[in-house]
Amino acid sequence: TTTKATTTKRAPLTTTTALPPTQSGDTILSVPVIAQFPEFPTGCESVSAVMALRYYGETISVTEFVKTHLPKDNRFWWESGVLRGPDPYKYFVGDPATENSYGCMAPVIEKALVSFFGSDERVINTTGESLSSLCSTYIDQGIPVLVWATIGMVATEKGTSWKLSDGSTFYWPKNE
Repeated sequence: TTTKATTTKRAPLTTTTALPPTQSGDTILSVPVIAQFPEFPTGCESVSAVMALRYYGETISVTEFVKTHLPKDNRFWWESGVLRGPDPYKYFVGDPATENSYGCMAPVIEKALVSFFGSDERVINTTGESLSSLCSTYIDQGIPVLVWATIGMVATEKGTSWKLSDGSTFYWPKNE
């Protein structure tokens, strides 16, 4: 878990990949709802980030967030019979406005939010925290949290794979 201290009076935005819940709470925040469809069929990460920004009174649109702040890469190629492509921990893989895209992991939205704010003072990556911890630490305090989760919180299976520039293989979750 990487935590960055905040020095502003406004609460931080948190991004996370959460572990399964150990208990449930009943806190609900009045975060403005933005429809993901039809404009951003694979852009749930960006739509959620803009919803959290709007919770704090920011007026950015999802389109502006994606065009101005979201690092994107859609380059795939075959090299010696091996599919190679972008790292979803560094880029949104594809374009959130298209159906045939993959998405990204928490560090990409963290980077986009830092770009939006102009510093990392209001962004906290809490990857690995349990949902119950996120609820008590942030949501119960009125701070929205962006969570990467599967439908039903089920474990993922390895899906499509490609080689990254560092030589490692990335497996996109089959049941995301």
